[in-house]
Amino acid sequence: MAKITAKGIIIWVIIVIIYISSFVFLSVYEFQDWKYGSFIESLIAVFQGAGVIAIITAVILLFQSQLEAQKEKGQKVFNEKISLYKEAIEVVENIFKDNRIESGELQRLEFIILKLQLISSDSTIRKFVEFYQKIVDVADIDLIQENNFTKSADLKRAFSEFIGKCRVELQLSENELDKSIFQQIQETVENSDKKKWQKSNYKDWDNYEEFLKEETNVSTPTINLIKKIHDDIINEYSIPQKATVNYTKTMISFLVHNAPSSRKRFLMITSFSANKFALSPSKDKNEVAPDGTTTVASWTDSYSIEIKGSTDYNDKAKHLIEKSYEYIMNIKK
Repeated sequence: MAKITAKGIIIWVIIVIIYISSFVFLSVYEFQDWKYGSFIESLIAVFQGAGVIAIITAVILLFQSQLEAQKEKGQKVFNEKISLYKEAIEVVENIFKDNRIESGELQRLEFIILKLQLISSDSTIRKFVEFYQKIVDVADIDLIQENNFTKSADLKRAFSEFIGKCRVELQLSENELDKSIFQQIQETVENSDKKKWQKSNYKDWDNYEEFLKEETNVSTPTINLIKKIHDDIINEYSIPQKATVNYTKTMISFLVHNAPSSRKRFLMITSFSANKFALSPSKDKNEVAPDGTTTVASWTDSYSIEIKGSTDYNDKAKHLIEKSYEYIMNIKK
């Protein structure tokens, strides 16, 4: 609504004074003794009638402008909510797409919480915070691994509850999603996660080697080099006594059993192609990656060493793997 200026106030005061003066004039002046009295009297009456209409119109316009301002404000807030909820869905979608929770994604979720505080209801914020707490609990753990697909389903359940609150807040529904429908969705998601795990995880190297040969274009020399590194890691870091290895379609992950924090993975073998792949040791998100390595913006807690041949798997690469293992073993809770 537009602000009332001093000039506008003065104009309205003058109008009111003239209007009141007309009433006073009509009440004290005797028009019968004047030749044009009837004309003047009718003219003043018309003026007063027009004044009443003007005042009523002004009140209506003022009220209408307030309603329009509230409507416009409500529409802007609605649009902002839609954009924010879409952003939250996109971040969570990326988490489940690559089955990783990176520090960059955690930071985006933290800022989403701040944005929610600006425009969302307490109940909606509370549900998102509950989801975020679950995310933090499993941060840096591959979500679809043996014994971990239940965590994935739990996260999806928590996020679905948040979406239910969004539906109510956006007035798309008076109530949250019916419990029977919600339960059906959760059961479907959990079954889907189990099937994904069964199809995308492999029991051991022999099983994984078969996958590389039959379902990828990775060359035989490259597979042999991957196996050599794989075997070296198993021997060097006492797998399965002290560490474990997980095989998925996109990577081989090596994780420490007794790491002091939730971060347990110290190495990934990933980015497979015909004649090369990458070793990805872990690091602190604030640590600068070593020279000759590359980083991905969304994976600030690791870096990549490109391996094109046996010469790339040298003492420097082995030292960086060892350094990554020591880092994981010394992270404070």
